[in-house]
Parts: sequence; C-alpha cells; structure tokens
Amino acid sequence: IGVYHKDQNNVDSALYYFIHRYENADNWVSKCDAASQIMECYHMKGDYAKAADYAMKFRQANDSVIAERSFDLTRNAQAEYRYNRDREKEAQIKLDAMKMQRWLLIATIVFMMVIASGYIYYMRKRKRLEERIVKGNFRFSQLRKEMEEKEAKYAEMDAEVEAINVDAEKIDLSEEKLF
Repeated sequence: IGVYHKDQNNVDSALYYFIHRYENADNWVSKCDAASQIMECYHMKGDYAKAADYAMKFRQANDSVIAERSFDLTRNAQAEYRYNRDREKEAQIKLDAMKMQRWLLIATIVFMMVIASGYIYYMRKRKRLEERIVKGNFRFSQLRKEMEEKEAKYAEMDAEVEAINVDAEKIDLSEEKLF
C-alpha cells in the first residue's frame, strides 16, 4: 500500500505506512526495506535531515542484515560441512561393512571347502579301509575254503592211508600165516 501511495505522489500516506512498518518490523530485513522507502519519501518531500536520519537507520539495518546473512552463511557452511563429513563417514562405514561382509563370505566359503575336503578325505579313507576289509574277508573266506578242501583231502588221504595200513596189516598177517 505504501509503495502504491508513493508511486501516486501521496508521500504523506506512503510515509504513514512505511513508518508504521518500520516501528512494527519483527526482523532486520523488514526494517531495512522500510527505512529505505522512508528515506526516499523524505527525499521526495525535500526534508533532507529526516532523509539523512533514516539513511543512517537504513545503513544500520543493512549492516545488521549483512551480519545476519553472514552468520547464516557461516552456520549453513558449518552445517553443510558437518553433513558432508557425516555422509563421508557413513559411506566409509558402509564400505567397511561391505568389506567385512565380503571377508566373512570368503571365510565361510573357505571354511566350507576345508570341511568338504576333510569329509572327502575321511570318506576315501573309510572306503579304502572297507575295501581292504572286504578284500581281507574275501581272501579269508577263500583261504578257509582252501583249508577246508585241504582238510577234506587230508581226511580223505588219512582214510586212504588208514585203509592202506589196514590192508598192509592184513597183508602182513596173511604173510605171517603163510610162513
């Protein structure tokens, strides 16, 4: 409304709105804008003393705005630095976690391979032992059969020898009778 009145050359009405805004401003930016407009209005009216007074107020408000913006920029820069630093830390933590997962996976695979190798070695050794036992049992059964056959043969031979001895005794007895 004040700018409209100023553009319509209703300087007193414009001054009323701008002074009201300057006195009720809640931040330095509003005070700076209002002081600038008041300074221009007094300059248009030709009241250079009040224009100079509001020029000083404008300068003070502007310095405060610049200081506040510098503080905000510094605070934002610090916040951005912290954000980037935290993001880098988070990325490093994720990278470390991925490395740890990779090493864990490798360790698990190696462990499984060692277990599988041990199991294969055990099964081969067991199979060889079983083969030796089976071969031994087979050889033992063959030897037992051979022994039984030889025992049967020896028993048969003993029977034949005994039969021959009995026949020899009979022959001896018959020869003795003959003489």
